[in-house]
Amino acid sequence: MQHLDRSSKLNICASTTLSNEDIYSLSLLYQPLIGSDALALYLAFSSLIERNNMMSLDFTHDEILKMINMDEKRFLNARIRLEGAALLNTYYANEEFVYILCQPQSPHSFVKNGVLGLCLENIVGDTFEKIFAHFKIKKIDKKKYKNISQTFEDVYKIEPKENKIEAKDNYIVGRKNSRVNINHSFDYDSFYKEIDKSFLDESNLPSFKDDILNISSLYDFSVTDMISLYNQSINSALKFSLTILKRKAKMLYNFKNVGDTTVTSKSDDEKYEFISNLNPTSILKMYNNGVAPSTSDIDKIDEIYSTIPINRAMQNIMIIDVLDLKKGKLPPVSYFEATYNTWVEKGIDTTDKAYKFVFEKKNNGGAQGKVEAKTKEPDWMADYLKDLGKGFNK
Repeated sequence: MQHLDRSSKLNICASTTLSNEDIYSLSLLYQPLIGSDALALYLAFSSLIERNNMMSLDFTHDEILKMINMDEKRFLNARIRLEGAALLNTYYANEEFVYILCQPQSPHSFVKNGVLGLCLENIVGDTFEKIFAHFKIKKIDKKKYKNISQTFEDVYKIEPKENKIEAKDNYIVGRKNSRVNINHSFDYDSFYKEIDKSFLDESNLPSFKDDILNISSLYDFSVTDMISLYNQSINSALKFSLTILKRKAKMLYNFKNVGDTTVTSKSDDEKYEFISNLNPTSILKMYNNGVAPSTSDIDKIDEIYSTIPINRAMQNIMIIDVLDLKKGKLPPVSYFEATYNTWVEKGIDTTDKAYKFVFEKKNNGGAQGKVEAKTKEPDWMADYLKDLGKGFNK
């Protein structure tokens, strides 16, 4: 697009803020390639990003051009150079633009990328070595010293609590984080010997042992616990998922030790306590016109209670949801295990989230509910609980 309408609107987005290393890379490595106008445009776009949501306010191109003192031709040329250097992605629809800033490569990656490194060397010539000398760090020979650092467990008391931060939200992406060093007696070799390693891919291997040791230590899980959790953490692509493992570990810990830690209102507490105390026979009878359940169905319920690692209220909510979906027919326990895996992937790890997910899905005519949504509880749920409890009121 060679013409720019100055009145057209734009938004700028990014996944991270610029670090000092990024500024050095842009100034010394990228600027000889992209030019000063492109660098100025990139820095201006970056400066307009709001830290709370990593997006800019709404602007027009006229406002941006005045801000950076460029005309349309210089702006378009600078934008194209940023796009060519993989520093900017441009999206356009209905006279509006969205500019996505991309993080500059580290000096090491810049050189490793044959195209960028070769282009820079062709431009700066002999100065190339001097530029990269600026980024070199003299390493200390640690072999001469003994590591006397304390471990995490030596310093801090581990008390697992519910994570209040929603993992699905987007956060500022930082550089490579240092890992917490945990000294734990967990028998990793026995664990590793028993698991099916075909589910691991190369992206898991570098930190897999540390991840397993950290989680087992944090929750004080046994080798048997961790093998079970590993087997339950295989995603739909038949690959091990650390995200699923972490969620299931937290759910298993709550199930074993502290129960549901959701902060709810007094009425919610009473309601969830009622659901927790529901007789499974009453649930099954309601879906079968008052006919007593078969012994095989009772056995299935017992197995669900013993194998699905969530609290009793969540188990009963899941049973109600599945029975409603299956028109009163109780499917095999494997179906409930699959439902549990779906809940884990959706982050449904508390009674409150399970309750909202199920009744909102019902209220939306079967559509997937949003766990975090705050909507009015439908009348059918109150009536349903009333029928089950013979007089229960919200």
